[in-house]
Amino acid sequence: MDNRVLQRPRLRRRRKVVFSFIAVLLALLVLEGASRVLVQLAPNARWENIRTDVIALGFPALSEVFVGHPTLFWTVKPNLHNHLLSGRFANSPPIRFSVSTDSDGLRRMPAVNSVRHRILFLGDSCTFGVGVEDHETFPALLQSGMEGVQCINAAVPGYTAYQGRVLLEQLELDAPPAVVVITFGRNDDGAWDHLSDLEHAELMAAERSRLINHFRFVQLLRHILPQGNRGTSAEDRPQRLRLTDAEYIEQIRLMIRWCRDRGAEPILLVWPEKLQMPLARVVFSKQLALMRFARSEGVRLVNLVPVFRARGGQGLFLDVVHARPAGCELVADTLLPVLQEVLGTSGSIPHPCGIRGGE
Repeated sequence: MDNRVLQRPRLRRRRKVVFSFIAVLLALLVLEGASRVLVQLAPNARWENIRTDVIALGFPALSEVFVGHPTLFWTVKPNLHNHLLSGRFANSPPIRFSVSTDSDGLRRMPAVNSVRHRILFLGDSCTFGVGVEDHETFPALLQSGMEGVQCINAAVPGYTAYQGRVLLEQLELDAPPAVVVITFGRNDDGAWDHLSDLEHAELMAAERSRLINHFRFVQLLRHILPQGNRGTSAEDRPQRLRLTDAEYIEQIRLMIRWCRDRGAEPILLVWPEKLQMPLARVVFSKQLALMRFARSEGVRLVNLVPVFRARGGQGLFLDVVHARPAGCELVADTLLPVLQEVLGTSGSIPHPCGIRGGE
């Protein structure tokens, strides 16, 4: 039998296989493209948590300034210019303020000529300045009161000490800061689901390591289809703190190590809450853990609770935790002499509200 007759069916089968492969590949590419265009999934579970949280708090507009991030869960959008936010937290009056950010998503500060020292501020919405204008945040007030000092407000609303530590390690600064002011605690005590921030980070890292999970249509299928019975359902599992006290202190310890390895002076800040005003002697577990850690490790610590309590808390809070402009001025007044001692500088804080610490 002629070999050419035998080869024809083989060639036809090969062509069918090749054409089938190409057809499947084209279909997958079309499906991937359509999924990316038509379906917007949450970048990660923690991103969905923060959006749900700000809605529950009554301030959904705050999520407008967030963008998902592969290792930080979310961060602040870069290049915002006087982005107006309005809303209200539970039991708070209406709040309106504008946010501007630089190309790195850091809250914008005025330029400083001939920078001699840099102070980096790490924290959550209290340091970021939710509810106050860019120039009214306490890092901005401190910069305006110290000549030759550049303040970098790297705080992000909703952050825990874990996110602050990761951000600190990822920041690309022109030069190491002379001082790092660290303020975390309230969000660490939050409980959003049955996993901690550390556990979510591990899951996200594992997902990124699998090539197939980079395809949007695979993410969509996983989002739509049931994942099967893996024992106790997520709804039935007990809620987990975003960071336990021990996990929180370990993240603080890692930030302190980062500072000392680079010759930066760390300063820990204990942030007050309205519940602790004016006479209540309430101390939250993260505050207590932080004070104990500072004593044992010889780290400078500024406790704002008695400072605010001495003023009775009147006119200092927007809601249960965020500071009004007068509260930010009191924070700046309290921190100024500590920073001046570390840096060997002088200066004074402007007081647009006409309120000075201790009055």
